[in-house]
Amino acid sequence: MSSTASLGHHAWTPGELANAHRDIGVEEYGSEGDLERKSGLIREKEPTTTDLITCWLRNVMNSLTGLDIMRGNLIKDVKVGDRIVSIWANLPENQIYAANIKEEVDEHISTLWDMNEGRNQFQ
Repeated sequence: MSSTASLGHHAWTPGELANAHRDIGVEEYGSEGDLERKSGLIREKEPTTTDLITCWLRNVMNSLTGLDIMRGNLIKDVKVGDRIVSIWANLPENQIYAANIKEEVDEHISTLWDMNEGRNQFQ
């Protein structure tokens, strides 16, 4: 007995695969994102808001303190408007992890579909 058979491996035929996709609601096998969207892995695009940015900033850690930059009170203000995100942080540029934190914040902002620019002001 082969190892794949003992694991219960089933080789799907193209017809079986198409039927399985149809059964779960994917109209066309291979349609971009259909399976992921229906299963909740891809969310619809949300407009950028101050609350969304604040939520993302809770995932940026300050390695010096072990806290996220929101809980560590490093963010003074966040503004979203005119397709620009502005973040003012209470973090000196010469702080050992300031460059890493700024880079991570920039990475988050660069993924926003409805913003043209991000401005970070570290003080």
